[in-house]
Amino acid sequence: MHCPHPDSKFTTRGFTLIELLTSMAISSIILLFLFGLINQSSITYQSSQSAVTTLAEARAFFHFFESDLSSRLPNTPLLSEVSPAGFDKIGVIRAKSFDEPPASATPDSDLRSSMFYVAYTPDFAGTVSPKLFRSYLNATQTQALLDTSATPTIPPGDPTVDEPLIFNVVSFKAQPKFLNSSGNPENWLPSSNADPAFIDVTIEIIDDATAARYRTQASWSELLNPTSNSRRQAVRTFARTIQLAR
Repeated sequence: MHCPHPDSKFTTRGFTLIELLTSMAISSIILLFLFGLINQSSITYQSSQSAVTTLAEARAFFHFFESDLSSRLPNTPLLSEVSPAGFDKIGVIRAKSFDEPPASATPDSDLRSSMFYVAYTPDFAGTVSPKLFRSYLNATQTQALLDTSATPTIPPGDPTVDEPLIFNVVSFKAQPKFLNSSGNPENWLPSSNADPAFIDVTIEIIDDATAARYRTQASWSELLNPTSNSRRQAVRTFARTIQLAR
């Protein structure tokens, strides 16, 4: 009597080569899609973080600038140097704020001054970038500045000790304006007969990722071209009109 093999009713069948290749292709497509989605999410996150950083720096600058202007002393000159190169300088003679520490020299008074300027400073690996600084003069230095002239010039800052407020500055324009006899605004100069009524401030900034492509002062100057497509896509602009107390 013939007895069938116990395993004869069950046949095992493996995957064919075509099935394996098909499953690998589908898996690869799914993985590529997931990696692309993760990468896009990372890029979006970094872009959002860069936007937040530049916004925070611009807000910090306007906070200090408006605070210094609000404490400007009456009958003191507004220090202004407008540059066609894109980096203006501006300074204000002011009273000491309540949170400022007293000067080390004695006796001390409440006379102070603040200057805002842009300078190129080294970063790393031989690269440089322009930053907006706030310099500070104590009572003795401010009085010496006022004694030089009725319209003193802005003293040079020292980026090694001054406080950087904004990094990766493409342009800084601080144009004082006065109102003419018709009530229309005109550019104010230290030689103008009228007092400045307000200041038009415009700051242009790029984020750190974009700034990494510009390693020298000459390459940064390329961003000053207003017709450049890359410039329009990379630069963020912050503008504000600040009234002056009269």
